This record gives sequence, C-alpha cells and structure tokens, in this order.
Amino acid sequence: MPWDLRPWHTACFVHITDTERNSYLATLATGADVNHCGTPVTQSLLAELLGALEDPNTNIPHIGHAKFDEAQFAGDAGFIGTQFGGGARFDRAQFGGDASFIRAHFASTAGFVEAQFTHDAGFNEAQFTGSAMFGRAQFVGDAAFLDAQFTGDARFIGTQFGGDTWFVGAKFGATAQFEAQFGGGMFGRAQFATALDQLGEEPGSATIAAFLPRVQKAVVQMISVRGM
Repeated sequence: MPWDLRPWHTACFVHITDTERNSYLATLATGADVNHCGTPVTQSLLAELLGALEDPNTNIPHIGHAKFDEAQFAGDAGFIGTQFGGGARFDRAQFGGDASFIRAHFASTAGFVEAQFTHDAGFNEAQFTGSAMFGRAQFVGDAAFLDAQFTGDARFIGTQFGGDTWFVGAKFGATAQFEAQFGGGMFGRAQFATALDQLGEEPGSATIAAFLPRVQKAVVQMISVRGM
C-alpha cells in the first residue's frame, strides 16, 4: 500500500471518534507506514500509535515511512529507540514539550527542516543512515546529539540553537554543514570525515568557535562551519 494513502492519513488524530481511532490502530503492525501530516498529536495518542507499531519480540516501535510534516506534538514526544525503516519526515513539525529520539535509527532520509523544538531535544546515540536535514530548525532549549552517528550528509544550515548544544562523541561519516547559530556548543571527541573550514568572521556572535580545538579533524574534503 502506498504510504501516503493509508486510511485516516488526512483525518485529525485527535478529533476522530474513539471507535475510528481504535479501528485505525488495529490496522497497524510493526513496520507499517504512517502519515499524520498537520495532525495534533498528544502524548497519550503518540504512545498509542507507537504501541501499535511495536515489534512484539523487542517492544521497540518499527515504522516504515513516517510523515509528520507540520504535526503539532503537545506534551513530550518520545520516539526513544524507534526504528524508521523508510523516510522520516518531521518538516515544520512543532514539538511543544521535550522531544526524545534517543537511540532512534533512521534507515533513510530524516527530515526536520524548519521544525520547532520548544523545550529540550535529545538525539543521543541516534543513528542516521541516510541524510539528516535540520535546515532552519529552531531549538529553543538544549539539544543533545551525544554519540550520534551520521552516516549520510548532516546539514544544519540556518539552524538556530538557543540553549546548550552537545555533539560530544558524534561521528560524521560524510559531509557535515553547520551554518548555524549556537547559544553554546560542545564537540569534544566528535569525529568528522571531512576537514573543518574556518568560521565566518563574527567573533561577537554565539558560535562554536571556542570549541573548535576540541574537535577531532580528519582531512578528506572541505566543509564549512560558520556562524550566521
């Protein structure tokens, strides 16, 4: 079944009846595609959705293609350990509480373009096999990418980090672009497959300039890391 044609994909997850929601959840199984673009998603509804997608042997949610573009997550959004087998789209999504993607695995492109994280966001030990796109995303609280692994390109172009940001121990296996604003950043033990270019000359702006000496640099090709 095409992943954008699953029943209820245009319905408001909150405002359908309990019977309709239960019927929809009953159609899901581990590895199913889901599409809840533009949908308000409460913490309890997200738990129900991920519960329906759990692997019965591991109790870990497995999603095929996931579309949450412009979704509004009220309360905390917990995708801890979730396996995304296809593309995962959270473009322009709004996270009203803490967002946790700790140990999540993205097998294809992960899109968080223009996503808004109102509170803290955790991507610790997350694995990005495809491209990780965080262009123009806004992190109001702290953002943690401790020991995250980026196998594909990682693009943080126009990204705004308002709180403390940790990429300690992160591994970047391809091109990494950080044309971003940082409230404070830590890159200790980070490993890059490409050399770091110099930051843009704005010493008064909040950038990662003070943390560059802690970055492990392996010269393969040139990338840029500059403040905006």
